[in-house]
Amino acid sequence: VVLAIAIVIFLVDVLFAHHGYIDSFLSAVAIAVAAIPESLPAVVTIILSIGVTRLAKKNVIIKKLHAVETLGCCQVICSDKTGTITQNKMTVRSVFCDMRQINDEQKNNISDTYTNLLIAMTLCNNSKLIDGTYTGDPTEVALINYANKCDIDTKDMQRIDELPFDSTRKLMSTLNISSGKNIQFTKGAPDILINKCDKIMINGNIYELSTESKQIIKENGQKMAKNALRVLGIAMKQDCLDISENGLIFLGLVGMIDPPKIGVKESVIKCQKAGMDVVMITGDHKNTASAIAKELGIIQNNDEVLEGNDIDKMSQKTLCKIVKNYHVFARVSPEHKVRIVSALKSTGKVIAMTGDGVNDAPSVKNANIGIGMGKSGTEVTKSVSDMILTDDNFSTIVVAVEEGRRIFSNIRKTIQFLIACNIAEVLTIFLLTMLFPQYTLFGAVQILFINLVTDTLPSIALGVDNSEKSLMDDPPRDPKRYILSGRTSIDIIYQGLSQTVMSVIVYFIGIYVFCSPMIASTMTFLTINIIQLFHMYNVRSTSSIFASKLLNNRLLNVAFVLEISFLIFITVFSPMASIIGLTSLSLTQWLVVLLASISIIPICELFKFFLNKKK
Repeated sequence: VVLAIAIVIFLVDVLFAHHGYIDSFLSAVAIAVAAIPESLPAVVTIILSIGVTRLAKKNVIIKKLHAVETLGCCQVICSDKTGTITQNKMTVRSVFCDMRQINDEQKNNISDTYTNLLIAMTLCNNSKLIDGTYTGDPTEVALINYANKCDIDTKDMQRIDELPFDSTRKLMSTLNISSGKNIQFTKGAPDILINKCDKIMINGNIYELSTESKQIIKENGQKMAKNALRVLGIAMKQDCLDISENGLIFLGLVGMIDPPKIGVKESVIKCQKAGMDVVMITGDHKNTASAIAKELGIIQNNDEVLEGNDIDKMSQKTLCKIVKNYHVFARVSPEHKVRIVSALKSTGKVIAMTGDGVNDAPSVKNANIGIGMGKSGTEVTKSVSDMILTDDNFSTIVVAVEEGRRIFSNIRKTIQFLIACNIAEVLTIFLLTMLFPQYTLFGAVQILFINLVTDTLPSIALGVDNSEKSLMDDPPRDPKRYILSGRTSIDIIYQGLSQTVMSVIVYFIGIYVFCSPMIASTMTFLTINIIQLFHMYNVRSTSSIFASKLLNNRLLNVAFVLEISFLIFITVFSPMASIIGLTSLSLTQWLVVLLASISIIPICELFKFFLNKKK
């Protein structure tokens, strides 16, 4: 369309205005340059880069630039519980031993069973003492800190073998030697461990583990889990030659709490208000996970919780159908995480997935937005992530999503501003050339001035605009929807036409009131420039310009003042005016230009009122 208009103007200039071929060609090329927003890719890249810098200051490292835009349309956030939603600072709160709950008063009257339980906490443990503080897995740190408070001495015991924890077995075992005898200690998921035990130690005596005892143990474990405690089972095996996780002697249960991080509950509410689902995926017990999820408002009842065992029993097709009904997935393995993410993606939603361990890498890579943990994450997971949280905090994900929405909104504003202004420039030149072919409206220098000076700085200023208040009140945008679809296209059309009408009116006033083509051209030139400066305040919001804070974008205000000052300077300063092809104006003529330029605000306000009312 732009090329067609440029050709028509070239022909009119040559055939009807009898301008030279070179001048007519330069004008046509200048119109094409002015109309096509060739600066848009550079401006968008600058906006994205500035957004990446802002996110880095908010503990979000963006590895792939397109992830900034994808964040803006995130619809589901899948998050691990430990360390992301919770503080990852475990503390032992409850101990079940000798078939009863052990309280603080009973610690002084400990049995051999309780002693063995504390020894197991210490020896079946890989935390290390560094500068007087234990470091390592938070669960193991909590266990050894608890055991040390009871003055348990394990110096004479030495580890000779280990079977590390893995997500499939959900157990860890160590083989230790004491006084020439081998002793195995095992800890892990209570529901797995209890099935590996055939005996139980009560008050130092060993008995057969009956069905009734198993039921009591399970009930106490469930009671701990319902109180948001992470529960571990602990067992031992005497006089064994090597590690075998069968035929164990049950010692007890340990309940630990990992409280939610400050601000996570508020962030979950913010997500839900913004139309985003929050999904917790954890290896913890169903009751522990649901207790935390209820506290944070992720779920309302246990019907929204699905366990890994249930996922194993269903096909991927079935999982895709029912996955949207669940917001907590408990007792899951890394393989389950990949299936869950794939199922959620099959619903057509944009999925963000967090991960830290090596086994999390496939699910993180499979998500639309892979999020690695900066503190606890492995290099493998970080390498496949689109972004990294340097503070491992769920609330930071919400900050990133909000920033992603802001960046996309600013890109939309910039595109809307540039295209509306370019439409106004082209239509004004085209219409006035058709109506007054005997006059030269703008020279090539004037057209390029409008495109280079007036468009560029406001575009960048809009690109760093502040968020609208309603930014996180709206649902995520559809990623399949074009940026120029719907309301944006309507806004561009009426805004471009409004600027065109006012510019043409000003030219008519210059021709018929002030009777001077030169004055008319200068007035129209200034109107097109100044009207765009007022218009940049219009595009900041789809609601009323008066409903937002007009002056909270410092760069936008600086751009406005600089541009106005420069326009006055090139018009008043004769050498500059002659170079650009302008003439000086009277106070009345300036007043006409300003009134026509300011009129874009009430005109757009009227359109916004009717469009919002219709919506």
